Amino acid sequence: MNLQLPLFYSKVYILTTNRVFIRSWYKNQDPWKESMRDYELVVVLHPDLEIDLEKPLTKIRQIIADNKGEIVKEDNWGKRKLAYKIKKEDFGVYVYFELKLPTETVKKLQSTLNITDEALRYLLTAIDLKARAAREAAEAEAAEKESKEEK
Repeated sequence: MNLQLPLFYSKVYILTTNRVFIRSWYKNQDPWKESMRDYELVVVLHPDLEIDLEKPLTKIRQIIADNKGEIVKEDNWGKRKLAYKIKKEDFGVYVYFELKLPTETVKKLQSTLNITDEALRYLLTAIDLKARAAREAAEAEAAEKESKEEK
């Protein structure tokens, strides 16, 4: 089988299904390599668990670790009143996580969090890297301007 490919293509992968995967050498990405993305996860825990919060948090950390994820940042926002009742509860304990997860395991993490009894609700979103960079640049500029005014 002789394939005529343009010069900028390299590494031709031929699978048993006769599909050809072509990888561009300048992108340097392997189609089979798991790619890690940054995510934010906010979990609303049952308010009765506020007394012993370490046990459900350990369970959530273990779920993340089982799905090949790593926790970058964790922040406990405390007990807050909910906008509406969830599972007959008026309050919930909010916990915020910044994660790095392989894109293939996001659905598995979501389905596991759906059946976890301790979590009333959760929200998992991908972090917009451009917005984060713009916010950090604006904060750095504001801090620099403030330091100049103090002098």
